[in-house]
Amino acid sequence: MKAVEENFNKVWSSDSPTSEVSTLDQKELDLFIHCKRALDLGSGRGGNAILLAKKGIQITCLELSSVGIKKTKELAKCLPLKIIKCDLFSKLPFKDGTFDLVLAYQSLNHNSKDKILSTFCEVKRVLKKGGIFSIRIANRETFRLKRIQGDIFLDEDYHVKFQMLDNQTFKGLSGDEEGIILYAFYEDELINDLTRIGFRKLNSRKSKFHIIANYS
Repeated sequence: MKAVEENFNKVWSSDSPTSEVSTLDQKELDLFIHCKRALDLGSGRGGNAILLAKKGIQITCLELSSVGIKKTKELAKCLPLKIIKCDLFSKLPFKDGTFDLVLAYQSLNHNSKDKILSTFCEVKRVLKKGGIFSIRIANRETFRLKRIQGDIFLDEDYHVKFQMLDNQTFKGLSGDEEGIILYAFYEDELINDLTRIGFRKLNSRKSKFHIIANYS
């Protein structure tokens, strides 16, 4: 886990202004209008959390990267954010039914599928009845991979190398995700897995690289 933290410390040390911008669409913001207490899983530099806090939502951030946490505190200034350093793929440190809203934006694909499904179950546990789980996760259908040799591929969009462990599981060999195991979903697969856990789909759509979906 230390290696994962070091990788994300590098990511959040970047001066890229886009890392501080919320990735929430107006469609999601309209859906969250009645939410009062939210959890942001893998909050990074806090772009989404800060936007929601400005709208009056009481928000808790879970982030493994100490750099991400530091940047979030700097950007949040006087906003009442609660920030916890935590591994997203362990038991979440909250009582059952704590939150109206749980966000996971480009954070939960950084592990093997069994670990991701365990975290989905934890989200279900800490979410209030009728609460919203909003997720943005890697879409396997959009990958453009060029085989270099054997099970080593180049991602032609991100220009990084991966070792494909199976059709949907891969290990970063270069770039920000070097050494990290990742998993990419197909949309129907994600819907089926979340439905099996007990979620009800509100809506689902695909962007260029991600599946964006909301469940209750």
